[in-house]
Amino acid sequence: MIILGMISGTSYDGIDCSIGEFTPHASEILLKPLFSKTIEYPEYVYKLIDTSMPPEWVDLQRVCELDTLIGEAFADAALLAIKESGITPDLIVSHGQTMYHWISAGGAALGTLQLGDPARVAEATGITVLSHLRSRDVAAGGQGAPFASLIDHMLLNGVDQKVAALNLGGISNMTIVKPGSATIAYDVGPANALIDAGVRIHSSGKLNYDEGGKLGAQGKHNEALLAELLKEPYYALQYPKSTGKELFNQTYLEKIRETHPEVGMIDLIATLTELTAITVSNEINKFGVAVIYVSGGGQHNQTLMGMMRSLSPNTRFAPYEELGINSDGKEAYLFGLIGFLSSYNQNGNIPSSTGASGGRILGSLSPGKSGFPKPYESAFEFTSLRII
Repeated sequence: MIILGMISGTSYDGIDCSIGEFTPHASEILLKPLFSKTIEYPEYVYKLIDTSMPPEWVDLQRVCELDTLIGEAFADAALLAIKESGITPDLIVSHGQTMYHWISAGGAALGTLQLGDPARVAEATGITVLSHLRSRDVAAGGQGAPFASLIDHMLLNGVDQKVAALNLGGISNMTIVKPGSATIAYDVGPANALIDAGVRIHSSGKLNYDEGGKLGAQGKHNEALLAELLKEPYYALQYPKSTGKELFNQTYLEKIRETHPEVGMIDLIATLTELTAITVSNEINKFGVAVIYVSGGGQHNQTLMGMMRSLSPNTRFAPYEELGINSDGKEAYLFGLIGFLSSYNQNGNIPSSTGASGGRILGSLSPGKSGFPKPYESAFEFTSLRII
């Protein structure tokens, strides 16, 4: 089964598209990666998303515009991926763009909103689209995140030591896989979200991120500011837990700046980089992780990676590519994997990671030209993933 997975993450820096061939082999799924590319949003769509993210308030007209235009951008990205790869998938799994993740004061997920009308993708391509992937987990009492734990668990659950996977997007999330124990995963805190916000302020909007960590390397972290940042209550919450730009956004950063006006922007960026390194390394060290496989845009921030290696000297940091998958395309392959499981009427969430009351089949279907597909059948429950 050939599946195109698509997602735009919390940094909304483009639509990740990955095409893979998924083949059942007893209780194992074989994945052959075929194509992976990040396709930028049109500038007007990017600006619309950027000016609609929390803490901005928008009306229903804006929500409708976002759903339509993001859907059209995903449709165009799907057509481009199909054209460039020369491969027509059997199924498209479109995560869309998360615009809001509704978390209560006590840490429970009350709702989650991903926009990007899947009917636009189905209409443009003629291929059935699976979408609205997180809602069922939330309805079952889960966080609806992090879903990366699924692909991490299925790739790593046969290892004989405690290992982890780390994704450094707008938010950092980590999956811990230990032999004989349930896999756990949760959002740690801001990875790039606050750093990116600081870079935008520093550059008056000309830069969206700290390329290579160059700005963070130029500054010196401020101890008083760092101590205040580390008091954020989210870090003390017990997992499962999830967060997003509803909390860690530019307004959050501006409030911090007001209390520490003496800290210059370069030193602020250095301090925010140190914050991400400390919050992630604290979790790595707590679990005694032997090897951690890193993906996401933050892996290209060499200043951040150097800090984490220094703070967690007993852990080997490895690129996710060591597991056989392009790390920049990991999440798109993840949603392809969820689509494969849903096609077999099998669960796509890990309750020990999300906190859901049980496993659930994920997603809603928008039919292609051939109508609703019939589910596939298997005598086995799929428990592992192998890259071929």
